[in-house]
Amino acid sequence: MLSRLYPATSKYGVERPTSATLETSKVWLADILAQALQREASVIIDMGGGDRVSEELAEESNLGEFLSHSGLQPTYGYFTGPERDDFEHVHRIWNSGVFKGGQSVLILNAGLVRTHNSAVDPFAWLRKDSRYQEMASQGVKIIDMPALTCMKHIEGAGLTVFDAIDGKACSNGQPLNLLWVHMAKEWYNKLIIALESEGGKKWLP
Repeated sequence: MLSRLYPATSKYGVERPTSATLETSKVWLADILAQALQREASVIIDMGGGDRVSEELAEESNLGEFLSHSGLQPTYGYFTGPERDDFEHVHRIWNSGVFKGGQSVLILNAGLVRTHNSAVDPFAWLRKDSRYQEMASQGVKIIDMPALTCMKHIEGAGLTVFDAIDGKACSNGQPLNLLWVHMAKEWYNKLIIALESEGGKKWLP
């Protein structure tokens, strides 16, 4: 996701492992964490839903304890759509305990809903699930990320949502449809309100 928002060739491009092999990715992740410690800097690491690199490294190294002793305050973000398989994968990782310490955040991404209907809560079933309730009772912050239904038009214009918010021109040099700009700003404002209502300033970099 981050590499889509910040391509490697852009000014603030996201670094990626040189290859997708498990060992290469684990070494890359370990190096990134070491750099953050040396520079006393914040770092955001985006791991794909099916990527076991961070999970295996955390299990092998007792990562949570290492980060705590090193003075890093980790925030573990778990993203899920409304599909049951999505949440089961998230809960399995969280319940494994490999990511200890810090703050855990569960983001309910309404943008992954297959058919949008603003009158229906796509996560209604999840809010009643005992596993979800267990996570909430143990201090996991719950963030509702609204859907941005015009995202396909923004991406089709060669832009990211942040490009749209900043008023950048489309890849063909034409201005983006003003309605898409308005919707992007509304989406961003709702997301910020959701984050701040859960104390996001305390655990975001």
